[in-house]
Amino acid sequence: MAASPITPYPNDLPPEGGTGRSKRIIGRTVLYVTALTFSLFAALPFAWMLITVFKTNNDLYKPINNPFVQNEPATTANLDLLSNQTRYETFVLNALMAAAALVAIPVAILYNYFLDRFIAGFTLGAVKG
Repeated sequence: MAASPITPYPNDLPPEGGTGRSKRIIGRTVLYVTALTFSLFAALPFAWMLITVFKTNNDLYKPINNPFVQNEPATTANLDLLSNQTRYETFVLNALMAAAALVAIPVAILYNYFLDRFIAGFTLGAVKG
């Protein structure tokens, strides 16, 4: 006697709303499109910085010039100004120290809180007296 094949759905029809695979694909697509959109939005200031760093002042401030292309020959005068006539290294060091403090302070607070809870758990069942 031949065994009849076992089907997961009666009458070989999937349940209403699809099998779940299509929902996963749509969910992943929405996730990746959203992540790509936010990534491009976050990268926009860096792209703008790279576009404008090699422009001359006239190229930057003329309203008739296209801001996304080099209308005049590229120059490194802005980099020279940044490295030789400002205290750029100090600004970078200050920003790094502020970022380290912003990360370290909440971590230290959470560490102290959970350490207190951990020690309290040890002493909760201890014999006293």
